[in-house]
Amino acid sequence: LGNLTSLLELDLDFNLLTGSIPQELSNAIQLQVLDLNNNYDLTGNIHPLSQLINLQFIQLHRTQITGTVPSEFGDLTDLETFSVYATDLEGTM
Repeated sequence: LGNLTSLLELDLDFNLLTGSIPQELSNAIQLQVLDLNNNYDLTGNIHPLSQLINLQFIQLHRTQITGTVPSEFGDLTDLETFSVYATDLEGTM
C-alpha cells in the first residue's frame, strides 16, 4: 500500500480483513474513496487516515475500529461522507 501514491479509490468492503489500518495507507495521498466497512475483525484506530487530505468518502461501519476521531479530520475539507456506525469511535468533528 505504501507505494500506491496515485490510488484514488480503495474498496475492500466484506473482505474479512483483520488487524489494524496500516500506517502505510497514509502514503496514498491521492485517495478520495475508502470503503473498509463490514470487516468485522478490523481493529485499531483511524489516525493513519488523517493525513489523506483528498478523502471525500470514508466508510468504516461494522468494524472494531476504536479510539477518538483525530482533530486533523477537521482539515479534510473535501470529506462528504464519514460513516462509522457500529464502531467504537468516540469524539466530534
